[in-house]
Amino acid sequence: MAARGDHVVVALSGGADSVATLAALDLIAPRLGLRLSAAHVHHGLRGPEADEDAEFAGELAARLKVPFQLLRLPPGLAQGGNTEERARELRYRALSHAARELGATKIATGHTRDDQAETVLLRVVRGSGPRGLVAIQPVTATGDGVPVIRPLLECSRSQLERFLAASALPHREDSSNRSGRFLRNRIRHDVLPLLRQLNPAVDRALADLATLSGERERWLADVLRTDAMILPVASVQARASELHADVLRQWLERVRGNSRGLTRRHFVALLGLLRPGRPNRRVEVPGGAVVLEYDRLRYVAADPDVSGSASVVLAAGEALELNDWRIEVGPVERYSDSVGLPSDLWSALVDADRTPSIFVVRTSQAGDRVRPCGMMGRRKLSDVFIDRRVPRGLRRSCPVVEVGSEVLWVPGVVRGSVGLVGPGTRRVVWLRAQSDCRPLLG
Repeated sequence: MAARGDHVVVALSGGADSVATLAALDLIAPRLGLRLSAAHVHHGLRGPEADEDAEFAGELAARLKVPFQLLRLPPGLAQGGNTEERARELRYRALSHAARELGATKIATGHTRDDQAETVLLRVVRGSGPRGLVAIQPVTATGDGVPVIRPLLECSRSQLERFLAASALPHREDSSNRSGRFLRNRIRHDVLPLLRQLNPAVDRALADLATLSGERERWLADVLRTDAMILPVASVQARASELHADVLRQWLERVRGNSRGLTRRHFVALLGLLRPGRPNRRVEVPGGAVVLEYDRLRYVAADPDVSGSASVVLAAGEALELNDWRIEVGPVERYSDSVGLPSDLWSALVDADRTPSIFVVRTSQAGDRVRPCGMMGRRKLSDVFIDRRVPRGLRRSCPVVEVGSEVLWVPGVVRGSVGLVGPGTRRVVWLRAQSDCRPLLG
């Protein structure tokens, strides 16, 4: 959280939490080689009381021999809107600016386990989903990237108060913390005391819930750190089954941009794709479909709009854009033993004397057959697609390059026997393909 040599700006409101944070860091600073500064943000909301808080913070910092800065927010904070939220935003912005001016590496705030418990309940009351239960994280960052650490997040407020009493350190009480007009205060003074009667360890339980929720969100982010449209089935199945729907929800939110229109019925069907069954199953969802392609799920925004009869003639030196593909035909050139052969199925070398240098490029059609290089006889292209594990959703959009009535090449899938280079070859033409689908075809 804090590393040797860090310069930490402590947000010092004057309350027990912030005073304890500054005092605790001051105790360990020599051992860790930390440099400390303190900053008090004056919100301009509570008149003389706020002035007294600022004065107290400055005196405390001087007592501890910690450099101090007083930061004043612009007037008008209380005019309309959510004052609490706007004050928080401006407070962090002011602290971040101060940290950058001081050359500080981190900002420390005095959040405790009690704050964590309050925040979890606050999110529940406001109707938060699972992601909101992460609540207060130990380390975050300001809007412009300054790390914010909360070193006492695992400590209770009562522990901090005992620490301050033992250290003979005073603190201030913010009168607004007693106001019933703030929802957080009602949770702090009314709801949590009732819950503690039912479970004296409820603060710890709520804090643990926030920690587990944070771990879950980080795991989901790791699972989804992949090709945006692809979700490996194994990475989902490796985790507890109760998380599967969450993974699918977050993945679909990412690839669709939102979760509108998705219902429980959709997720029940999607979970079925994770269970054993025939490959190439699909579930229709609003705006597209999720397709099981052997060992992965792929989201398709819509069925490919591909015309089976469309074809384009390419000559040497020409190129073509077709769907998500680019096919290039190189110039006719002399062949020698120094010319290497293709290392994969994403390029093809054609004997220009045995084969006309005029190629027809089209999409695959039902009934297509090919004589694969190195094999006897013809095979259905549909069977080759299956053998090569080409996802069903891509098969109709795969380009087929033919000469006359012979399939010469399906990029990334198969090379036909027509136009192969041999001992008598004198001139050749290179064909090359590029596509965003390459990761799916090998």
